[in-house]
Amino acid sequence: MTFGGRWVQVLLGLVGSVVSARALGPSELGRFGLIISIIMVFGTLADAGLTYSAIRLIARGAEQDVYRAKAVARSYFFLRVLTGVSVALLGIPLSWPLAWALGYPELVPYLQLAFLTLFSLSLSSYPGTILVGLSKFKEFGVAGVLGMLLGSGAVALATRTFRWEGFASVEDLVNHMAGGVLMGFGGVTALGCTIGQGLSGVSTLALGSILALAGIVAGCVAALKYQYWRIEVD
Repeated sequence: MTFGGRWVQVLLGLVGSVVSARALGPSELGRFGLIISIIMVFGTLADAGLTYSAIRLIARGAEQDVYRAKAVARSYFFLRVLTGVSVALLGIPLSWPLAWALGYPELVPYLQLAFLTLFSLSLSSYPGTILVGLSKFKEFGVAGVLGMLLGSGAVALATRTFRWEGFASVEDLVNHMAGGVLMGFGGVTALGCTIGQGLSGVSTLALGSILALAGIVAGCVAALKYQYWRIEVD
């Protein structure tokens, strides 16, 4: 069941990436990726290592002291909300200098909106953290994948925005497949992805995670440069 749920997650992530690329186009997708990269960095600061510590303490308390595990869960919730709100409020005024430094001043409102999501992320991370600490994340993961699929499908049908997406050409298909292979190879080589190494690992200040995140950012920059070069050539 867990193996099947993991493959469903991978498949949905691949489909989501393809749909986003087709809907936004190279230029807008590059800006979207830039915003996501910035929010990931600040999200790591907002986590401050709390998630990893909470999982470890809850797992230990669930076997030895249930009341202590519950106290840790309550403390994690309040601290996580506090750090999420603090970083979100800090990021809103920082959106102007960040956008100007990147050369895209028009991204200011989008960055501000993205920073506000850090508060919601601090809330949404709570159930997953508790379930991981209790070693019950497998059931939650499968249910979450099915809920995501059914919910997004229902919204698309209700708003009459459902449509099938495809590749523009054989070259476009090859580019997406090559990108997927490179992402998979990078994730295995780095022993983690943007979540495992970028968020969880960097929040613990692990040297390997910092190097992996630097490689991820460098890969994103190189890919954007390549896309911009192709736009200019075409």
